[in-house]
Amino acid sequence: MKLVDGSYYVCPWHVRLRVLAGMLSFREASPFEGSEAFVPDDELRRASKELAKMRRRHPGVISFMHQSSWHVPVRWFTLFDGEERVLRERRDGRYRLSYLTTTRKAMRRADRAVPALRKTDLGPVADLIVELYEWLSNFDTRSLLELDYNGLCDLLTWDEMDDDHSARDVQDALSALSSEEFPRSADLYQSVITRWAEVRNHESMN
Repeated sequence: MKLVDGSYYVCPWHVRLRVLAGMLSFREASPFEGSEAFVPDDELRRASKELAKMRRRHPGVISFMHQSSWHVPVRWFTLFDGEERVLRERRDGRYRLSYLTTTRKAMRRADRAVPALRKTDLGPVADLIVELYEWLSNFDTRSLLELDYNGLCDLLTWDEMDDDHSARDVQDALSALSSEEFPRSADLYQSVITRWAEVRNHESMN
């Protein structure tokens, strides 16, 4: 639950739905040899059947959350603006970075990004942003959309968080792309890709 400007916003967790979908996604990704030991075939079949049954009984049910364990997918930043960035101190003295916008604004940004991306080699990225747009279309346009770095903040130093303006850089890259400033757009986009590739490297550290 979040209180913003005198209004309360609630995000249902739908834990079972997310667990089942996560199991299927994990096996489909096949991140490493032997991953089947973590989600055995019989559990995979059981999860697939239960998820299908859940969607038949409740066809309108969807996940209210997207999660990524080791990085923020760069396409998510297309939904936010640099001015919506919030860096605040937590109770434990560490810091937390997040973005907060409305569904209406996020959908407008996604809608603007797709045509520009389709004119380049980033067409597959445009398809992923369309999927985000379709997901957002299930919600009231007055609802809030939050991108929360959460536990990723523990992997970042203060300077790294302070210097991280990924949403601003992505929006600037898209604006440059629309203006056919291709070198500038490529530089901005590559800087964000590189930043998050370095963070994602923590996944394979021993």
